[in-house]
Amino acid sequence: EWVHGGNGLLDEKGEWNRELLLVAGELKPPSLRFPGGQLASTYHWEGGVGPSAERGEGLDFAGNKQAMQFGTDEYLDLLSRLDARGMITVNLRRKPAESAAWLRYILDHKGKYEPQPDVPLWEIGNESYITMDPSFATAKEYVDFYEGHYRQLKAVDPSVRVGAILDANALGLPWVKPIIPENATWNDAVVGGLRAKGIPADFYAIHLYALFDSDPDDDKNRQALLVAPAVLESKIRLVRETLARQGDTAPVYVTEFSIVMKEPLSTWKFSLEPVQGTYVMDLLIMFARNGIQAAYFWNMLNSYNFGAYGNDSDYFYALGRAGGTSGYRPAGRGFLALRRDRGLKTRPQ
Repeated sequence: EWVHGGNGLLDEKGEWNRELLLVAGELKPPSLRFPGGQLASTYHWEGGVGPSAERGEGLDFAGNKQAMQFGTDEYLDLLSRLDARGMITVNLRRKPAESAAWLRYILDHKGKYEPQPDVPLWEIGNESYITMDPSFATAKEYVDFYEGHYRQLKAVDPSVRVGAILDANALGLPWVKPIIPENATWNDAVVGGLRAKGIPADFYAIHLYALFDSDPDDDKNRQALLVAPAVLESKIRLVRETLARQGDTAPVYVTEFSIVMKEPLSTWKFSLEPVQGTYVMDLLIMFARNGIQAAYFWNMLNSYNFGAYGNDSDYFYALGRAGGTSGYRPAGRGFLALRRDRGLKTRPQ
């Protein structure tokens, strides 16, 4: 994410945090998504380039202004250091010409780094079907926005892959209608709308979280996490059924997956327990079984207890809200084991 110096990758002086840079090198994710999820929906890329003292400000999760210390150049630098490819999540409601200018900037500046970083993946919007996301749109509006960004990006570089957003987490849950008004129809409307316009999606992006209420009994919460991958697998099947009905064969990417529970403190708590590692590893097995070509863990570093690794450079750690969690979390240890022992490519965000 762009906030807090890339979740602590940059210190207050704008210099690389050696500890976190070494951790990123150990994890060595083959792909990194930027500038965030919901944070992408308030992001204006041009404010995050140029000399640090002259950069603009963006809004963090709490709606507070924050200097864009970690911007596109730092992102390209990190991709080069890790030899990773990039995925950009576009602010849906910015003008499509700005997305094109962003891609042009990346193409013009990536030659500064060795090896040259590649950013071939462009995701249009975040959770645009949710009323709480600043990119919220109806399915019809989304299709129109997508068309604009798609055409502008392809005009700059036809080789980039442009992805559209589908709903997966909340499929079949009637109680979510107040926050996802088109829960039952969004996917068909988006896929059908794009096909009607003759505008393809090079991939479809979904998010998968273990969404459930926190139970007073911690053991029941742990049991729920252990069965959650099977429930989320059913969501992938529903997405694939929609694509099949529409005759669309584009691949499905999971551009976010992690734990999210109703109470934030529960999310933080169970993100530090061994059950979190089991849950995440079971999800990876499930993704492979279902032909998911790319999956991005939320996320690589810090960011409450969501990161695969956390240290005291985390803003929320400093506030005493992250449970004093320094070091690899269970999912992080799992990613390390996969890379060291099996050579599997995992994609922490």
